[in-house]
Amino acid sequence: MGAAYFIVLNSDDPGFDTTVDGKALSRHSARINAIATKLGFKSLDEHCSQSPEDARAMMAGLMELEDGDDLPPDSEETLANMPPEEWYDADHGIDYAKQIADYIRQNPESVKDVDAVLYDLDSMLTVLAQAKERELKWHLQVDF
Repeated sequence: MGAAYFIVLNSDDPGFDTTVDGKALSRHSARINAIATKLGFKSLDEHCSQSPEDARAMMAGLMELEDGDDLPPDSEETLANMPPEEWYDADHGIDYAKQIADYIRQNPESVKDVDAVLYDLDSMLTVLAQAKERELKWHLQVDF
């Protein structure tokens, strides 16, 4: 199945579909990150963040535990040392996705599977434009 980046908003019910496939972003993240750096942006992973609750649930899932309260002690230390959840303005995300998409359109050899990468970036733009209208913030997470 593979990993995929997806957008998380600071609203449990934003009132619109927040779906971004994100698999092409994940598959081609090294090239996308190189473009991002060239354009003065952070990498995809540097836009990832999560709440301690989400991190606990993800760790439990990866360890195949039914409950996040059953994590081993060293996991608790890791959770306690996590950076705080970070949120970005929608304008930043719009600028990020738009500039990277524009670069790829002008330099199609810069990534493999151009259509799939542009589809993911265009989906990000759609979600972030709606987030901007509602004054919501965002960050990325990775689904494995």
